[in-house]
Amino acid sequence: MRRFDVWVSHQRGIFDFSGDERCILRGELRRAGRALHLPDIDLHANDTILKFHLWNSHLPIMPAEGADLGWAAETWHRFLFSLGVLARQLRDDPALQNIKAISGVSSLFSLKGAASGARLMKRVGFSVYPRPNPLGAPGAFLENVYSWLLVWAYNPASLKGHALPGLERTVLWMSVAELYRRFGKDGQNTY
Repeated sequence: MRRFDVWVSHQRGIFDFSGDERCILRGELRRAGRALHLPDIDLHANDTILKFHLWNSHLPIMPAEGADLGWAAETWHRFLFSLGVLARQLRDDPALQNIKAISGVSSLFSLKGAASGARLMKRVGFSVYPRPNPLGAPGAFLENVYSWLLVWAYNPASLKGHALPGLERTVLWMSVAELYRRFGKDGQNTY
């Protein structure tokens, strides 16, 4: 499964924007599929965006007993660190200067409930939207199987409490200007 993940990443053009082991994100250059209004910009169809992906082999290994506060804090710290590294890379790499926004898809939290992870993502500057699978229920099922296999290959303890059919996907968006504002101070975040 790990080799297949490497192959898929290569085929999609997913790249490492940092060699730092603490960085848990990777990037993929894409075109926006549709127009989207974000709080500080209007994104147009075909604008260049960077889709970020979790870097599975850099995620902290969850303890066998399941998530604990130490693991959650380390993972969150690495996520914020990664956004800072990404901000610096987008600012300094001439090949990435035309990117308008960053986006990522997550199945780690729901939009439902006051304690959802969506509130935390909004707090750090993301706009969060539901993401139905464009291929409907069959596509969602296959996407869930693939996600489950990746988690099993890289971090099996984190499968506890995540039922395969019940994964709900959300999409996170942030303009590059907002990324710079929040995370661009020499790669350091403001949190």
